[in-house]
Amino acid sequence: DMDSLSDRETRRMWLELKDKDNQKAGDLEVALRWAHDPKLVLALSDRFTEPETPECLEKEANELLVCLIRGKNLPIMDKNLMSKGGSSDPVATLFLDGEVRKSNVVPKNLNPQWLEDFAFPCDDSLDLPLDVTIEDHDKIGKNDFMGQCGAHLASLLDLEERKVERVWFPLAPEGVPTQRKGGSKPSAAASRGSRNKKPPRRKQKAASVKTGDGPNLGRVELALRWVHNPSRVIDLPDNIIGDEPKPEEPANSLLITIVRARNLPAMDSGGLFGGKGSSDPFVKIEVQEEQTSSTVKKRDLNPIWVESFELPCAEKDATAVIHVLDYDARNAPEPIGRFTLPFSALADRKLMRRWFGLRDANAKKIPGKVEAAFKWHHNADFSITLPRDMEGA
Repeated sequence: DMDSLSDRETRRMWLELKDKDNQKAGDLEVALRWAHDPKLVLALSDRFTEPETPECLEKEANELLVCLIRGKNLPIMDKNLMSKGGSSDPVATLFLDGEVRKSNVVPKNLNPQWLEDFAFPCDDSLDLPLDVTIEDHDKIGKNDFMGQCGAHLASLLDLEERKVERVWFPLAPEGVPTQRKGGSKPSAAASRGSRNKKPPRRKQKAASVKTGDGPNLGRVELALRWVHNPSRVIDLPDNIIGDEPKPEEPANSLLITIVRARNLPAMDSGGLFGGKGSSDPFVKIEVQEEQTSSTVKKRDLNPIWVESFELPCAEKDATAVIHVLDYDARNAPEPIGRFTLPFSALADRKLMRRWFGLRDANAKKIPGKVEAAFKWHHNADFSITLPRDMEGA
């Protein structure tokens, strides 16, 4: 048990030896000490070691940096025909909230060193799992599964100054849950790693995979870091972020900005030559009998619109329905998904900006999400003034 060596003091002990029949075969005295050897440390790139600027630290984290450092004692997938042993050609695939990243292949190596950096957009919620799958690359057939692990990212929220978390994760067989569960659910204010008063740094625990859960499939080392990347920020137009001129008047108008969508499903096939499928998405907004539409973004599964609309509505019980559709020049648009927002969620008349997951016509969750901003306010142009003789005394 390595925990008994965590104080890094020398431990001297006798260990009982057993033969292949589990019979006692003598004793062996050993001395153990856990120490740090700088030669065994693989240095990370500057994007992990350089501190964030004070300006970025004051803003919410919107990007997760992941360094796939190395693997250790990975299983043999390509066995030697004439002798014992063999090797593997490991390749890693990382999954986070619909985003996929793939590493290079390290040929014939059970202890690969990748040191590859990946960046994932994370401007929705940090309460997400990062999943990693290791496979043996095959030039002809399908890759062979070697192991998988997961990290629940909520445990990174309290890291002081959003510093690097470097952890070894044991690999598990398919179907064995390995995502480490975080603590209590983060609050809305902390959900993007904004810089507030934080508790002392907590040491990350290993993933919840026990030795007895299955065969030893080795482990992988990852480095994780939340940062603010200014290039990922999309500013809202002035008409929706400005102060309301007459907050004392009853709300009668809905301001909407459709910012962007991410990881939409491909509705159009790749054609005869088997290319990558895509979609031509646009957004239709419905509020009671009023409706309007965005422009069409051709062949784009991650479209950016930043288009604003305003629809009259004074009903507190109304609901805005936002449809995402795939444009077709010859036929009717094909539904991709939709989401709804009741006006009761906007009763405080404050700006709401967030990501909305898409659902199909049966309210079943589907891939893809939309970032949008809403504000319910008073627009004098939508008010009808009564004649003076009709007004009350």
